[in-house]
Amino acid sequence: ATPTAPSGEAASSPTTADVAERSAPPPPPPPPPPTEEATAQREAAAPPPPPPPPVPAPADPAALRLRRDELAAQLVDAKAREQATEAAVEAAVEADDFERAEELEQQRTLAEAEAKEVERELASVEAAQAALSELEKEAADAAEGE
Repeated sequence: ATPTAPSGEAASSPTTADVAERSAPPPPPPPPPPTEEATAQREAAAPPPPPPPPVPAPADPAALRLRRDELAAQLVDAKAREQATEAAVEAAVEADDFERAEELEQQRTLAEAEAKEVERELASVEAAQAALSELEKEAADAAEGE
């Protein structure tokens, strides 16, 4: 006799797809959304931004000297701000004001990033000065050889 389905019709034998579907494990649940801590760790592990492009050597060496001096002053200010903020972080921790310490640490991190950016630009300007000096020296040597 042919097996019958509950509706009274003859039941068809299960197909391979039906068997596979019933025996397959359920799909895994979607991953939980990232936590703030995981997001912060991922951002902290991100590579630093690429250095700024080299500053083109202007025809006026005085402009390079002026920019170098400006950057050197900015670097001193950024480092001083970073150190002052670090001291404030330590004072907040000693006072058990951890929320304030966290805010200050973020400010210190920004000051540190600013200092690094200024250092990169300063190095670029100094490299441009060196290149300009080398070009001037080569031009002077060539003029002497004529």
